[in-house]
Amino acid sequence: MRKLIFIGILIVSALSSNRALGQVTAVGCTMDASKYSSAIGYQTTASGKYSLASGYGIKATAGSSYIFGSMQTGGDTWPSTLITTNNTQNSFMIVFEGHPVFFARLVPPPPKERDDSDSDSESEEGRDVSPPSYQTGTPAVGIGTIDPQEALDVRGSIIAEGNMTADTVKIKSDIFLSNHELSFTHYLKEWEDNITLMTLKAFYNEARLGIGTADPQTNLHVKGNSYFQGKVGIGILNPAKTFHVEGNSYFNGDIGIGTTNTFGYTLAVNGNIGCKEVKVEVSNSWPDYVFAPEYDLKTLQELDSYVKEHQHLPEMPSAKQVMEEGIGLSEMNALLLKKIEELTLYIIQQNARIEALEQGR
Repeated sequence: MRKLIFIGILIVSALSSNRALGQVTAVGCTMDASKYSSAIGYQTTASGKYSLASGYGIKATAGSSYIFGSMQTGGDTWPSTLITTNNTQNSFMIVFEGHPVFFARLVPPPPKERDDSDSDSESEEGRDVSPPSYQTGTPAVGIGTIDPQEALDVRGSIIAEGNMTADTVKIKSDIFLSNHELSFTHYLKEWEDNITLMTLKAFYNEARLGIGTADPQTNLHVKGNSYFQGKVGIGILNPAKTFHVEGNSYFNGDIGIGTTNTFGYTLAVNGNIGCKEVKVEVSNSWPDYVFAPEYDLKTLQELDSYVKEHQHLPEMPSAKQVMEEGIGLSEMNALLLKKIEELTLYIIQQNARIEALEQGR
């Protein structure tokens, strides 16, 4: 084997000294290199223009393709099916045992081709041997794949210690958080505060998701406005309506249904309400005091004068006031009961007078 390698080196050295063959580098055993290419190692081939193959059982067949590493081992015959080949132009590949572990490529516009019409007998000074000229292209790096679909395409797991920055992230499987936190941040100018888009924190017995905040205080913490297209269920997996809550709810603030202006009310409903029962807790005293002996009941003459002047009962709101301000259900029920009790007293008084008149006959 050492004799073969030594003979190969001598042959390559002799060929390299002949300028008529062009720029060729071939070092090792059973290697093959074309013009402006280099093949180093054992069973290596660099047939692409400006290509490089270095290692064991590998090929670089495309222009400006580079490959390093080794093919899959398979006995002493080294069949061609086990040879690992990089046939992608403007690319860089690292393989181990025939498995690509790193791949990078540049997809530029078509390169500026050399004028190779000159014969091999021309002197090197008479030919353009400068590297090819390319315009700016789009880089793509693949780890675990030779067909990256994005600027960085990783097929497998990632362990990252530190920050990761990217314009777009596509995840097709699971995420393992070694530091128990995953954060997506929109980085602005140096003199502006960065915007935290989403933060996921994992604890011993719970996980917290923050949207718009870097420090979620509960399982779901949203800082800012929210929009849901579809059904939302709280406490239930299959919501029947747009917003379905199974269990008790707590709201700290005003709620508007059918309106965005609650007018200062805790619950404002623009529309009808249907229910079987409404229970109102009364804050003021209930008007049973009307039947107390010391209650000052207006005379019928006083009541008659008030009604003629104001066109409504005493203490009752006017029609104009009701149209402008509405009525309080608790207050109105108390006033109505008070007037009914006053009316009851008037009936009792009138009945006493009728009985007195009947006895005086």
